[in-house]
Amino acid sequence: MGHGADPVTSPQDEEFLPKKGIRDAETSRSHHGQADILFRRFPVPVITLVLLTALSLAVILGIIVLAVHLPADHCADGWIWYRGKCYFFSENSTDWDKAQSFCTSHSASLAHIETRQELNFTMRYKGRSDHWIGLRREQGQPWRWPDGSQFNNLFTILAESDCAYLNDAGPKSASCQMHRKWICTESGHSPF
Repeated sequence: MGHGADPVTSPQDEEFLPKKGIRDAETSRSHHGQADILFRRFPVPVITLVLLTALSLAVILGIIVLAVHLPADHCADGWIWYRGKCYFFSENSTDWDKAQSFCTSHSASLAHIETRQELNFTMRYKGRSDHWIGLRREQGQPWRWPDGSQFNNLFTILAESDCAYLNDAGPKSASCQMHRKWICTESGHSPF
């Protein structure tokens, strides 16, 4: 017999060698048997129910975690969350400049109303009292918000004075020295 030649095995020797095909089949039957035992112990509907329950619990826990971090938590006490902003509706009355100073001292400004929904919200929430908002103009100049941006004429301001407020009929203007309640707005710090 030369080097590199395959050894010749006799039929008696084959009896002691591992039989690859038989071992793979036995292993497969063994694993398949374990799966059969699992499904015999726990029928498919029970396993499905357990998985759905676990998924439901995960969803519920996720909702609870989100509820703990609602944007409303980012408004200071006494302020109200609405559509990405915190609002403060005063109980006291003062002139426009002092109202703006109050808002500024709370990292806010007199209300900057950007949408019809926001106007409707502030009109509803303010009640029957007149409230200053952030619009002001110099004689002959356009209306401006406290941040210096120009008013986009989203609504009509009745009267021809220098400072805007909300009354029961809607936005109106009056002398800035008049005393009224006020509305502050602050951009909310939502985590979403």
